[in-house]
Amino acid sequence: MVTSGGSGTIDIGNASGVATFKRWMDTILLYQLKDQFKDNAFIRNLHTEEKYDAIQKQGTPYLTVGIDMTNISNSTKLKSQFNTVKLAYDKIANEEVEFYGNKMKIKDLFYLYNLR
Repeated sequence: MVTSGGSGTIDIGNASGVATFKRWMDTILLYQLKDQFKDNAFIRNLHTEEKYDAIQKQGTPYLTVGIDMTNISNSTKLKSQFNTVKLAYDKIANEEVEFYGNKMKIKDLFYLYNLR
């Protein structure tokens, strides 16, 4: 079981809550998942990259598996990597994570993370 280490609630309906949730995903959950699911290809490939945010005038971290989806239809190797990662994700998607006193499925956490 992965735990948040926090208590209370996070309101992801406001900028502060979204920032707190993303920071938890980027800095805590990622490393806990890597510890718990060492042999999972999705988790092994998952890492944080940074993109420049012109509005905030700073780098913003985001989680990625590092597969260039823009060229996937042209590459058998990329298709194979994608399928491997997708199958590995499917194996852990319904695992539960404790997040601020609530149990949430990994797939739901990543869904919320990608709404940003």
